[in-house]
Amino acid sequence: MTDIEMTREGPEKGTEKDRRSKVSPADWGLLFLCTFLLAAAVVFRLLYSPVLVSGSSMEPTYHNGDILLTGKVTDETDLAVGDVVAFKGDETHGSSYIKRIMALPGDTVQIVNGILYVNHVPQETDFDRMVYSGRANTMITVPEGQYFVLGDNRNRSDDSRLFGFVAREDIKLKVKRKLFQMKAK
Repeated sequence: MTDIEMTREGPEKGTEKDRRSKVSPADWGLLFLCTFLLAAAVVFRLLYSPVLVSGSSMEPTYHNGDILLTGKVTDETDLAVGDVVAFKGDETHGSSYIKRIMALPGDTVQIVNGILYVNHVPQETDFDRMVYSGRANTMITVPEGQYFVLGDNRNRSDDSRLFGFVAREDIKLKVKRKLFQMKAK
């Protein structure tokens, strides 16, 4: 066969070049799996964030070094009494906080003899009685769009008793669960 004849006939079927250009079903499956996992990771990151606990204000529920899985808060219907939320502090108190919502907009709050009253009902908890009443030493009403929050370690927490109510727009994340406990307790 001459060079001219090879050109007219084209490459033989099944040559190395032909075999490399074909994509097998297994390759398509692997490509689909990788694309799916990448898309899932992007969506997960948009909806959830890990948060590191720093300090003892949420003990005994969460400890210093714990890593929490948090979900984005989209509106006020995402928030309820008992939810643990993460938010940025103001210019005066700075920092970021993880606290438990104890009262919603429109609720009345007062701390009497170390016990929190919400709408005149004592809130029973397994936590220590509070030594410091702060802003809640007299009855106050939680304004619209604001929340009253406390740390679970009531006597070692900077919270609404100190810095006041937390605005809804400042609450960005709600704790879903503890991912990792960094230290043995």
